[in-house]
Order: sequence, then C-alpha cells, then structure tokens
Amino acid sequence: MSRTIIAALFGATVMLCGCKAIEDAQYKPAYVMAFYEVLGHPGQAELLEQEARDPVTGKIYWYNKNQFFDSKHIMDVEITPAKDEPGYYNVYFKLNHAGMTHWVAMCGHTDRLLMMLDGAYYTVFAQKLEMRDNKSSAEWVRCNVKLDEITANGIKEHAVKNYEYFNPDNSQLF
Repeated sequence: MSRTIIAALFGATVMLCGCKAIEDAQYKPAYVMAFYEVLGHPGQAELLEQEARDPVTGKIYWYNKNQFFDSKHIMDVEITPAKDEPGYYNVYFKLNHAGMTHWVAMCGHTDRLLMMLDGAYYTVFAQKLEMRDNKSSAEWVRCNVKLDEITANGIKEHAVKNYEYFNPDNSQLF
C-alpha cells in the first residue's frame, strides 16, 4: 500500500514537472521590444540603415539596423501613470548586467530611439539615462517612452516570461 502511494506521488510529481516544461516549450514571446538609433538622414551608414514609416503621421524615420537593446535584457517591468499625460504610462525596466551596460552605452551614444514592438514600428522618442530614484537597487532604469494602458500592461505582463524565454536556465536544459 505504501509503495502504491509513493509511486503515485512520484508519478504526480513527474507529470507536474513535465507539464511545466511542456508549457515553457510552447511559450511564444509577445510584446517583444527592440530599440534602435534614429539617424538624422539616410546615407550616414548605407549598409546599416533602414527606414520605418509612422503609420499615423506617415513620417519616415531612418534607423541603424543594429539594435542597441531588446527584451532579452529586461528582467521585469513596472509601470506608473504619467502625471503629465492622463491615460499614458511611464515604464521602468529592471535590467540584467549586460542590459545595464547596453542601456548606458545606448543613452550615451544617442538621444533619439526608435522602438519596435513585436517587429513592427511603434514610436520614436527622446531618451536620456535615468535611474529609478525610489529603488535601492541600481538595476532599475526609466524608459522615457509613454505607453497607452493596453500596451503598458501587455509589456508588463509578458516581461518576465520573455526574459526567461530569451535567457533559458542552463541547469534546466538537461
């Protein structure tokens, strides 16, 4: 009888762990962000530049195709309502070490960024280096982009899962 209970518990544990692994393997990243340097005009770096058109205004932006930063560096996201723009949110990223290095370099290199969301143009905005002032950890930075509520919540909701997807735990692979 006790062997049956032990076998049942063992089987349940294996099934639960297996279901988690299957769920993780089936995860499809969403709300994936990528940030690029906006170029002043075409011809600055011919082989590395690409154009993006703002679907609302029709304005064309030229950007460096080498992305500076993306979701693989964002461990977590916090959002707060923007005081100056009702209905919009400020975004704060908790970055891994490599992400902090990329973020600081990006902010020191350029002040205008193009943001892609799931591979499509989202916006162009001005960025400067701002650390989160009310966190004891230096891992939090403010992204100066203003996001609508749905986009901000989607980015927040998917940030941790995206980070885990792009940075798998090596001990879990075998």
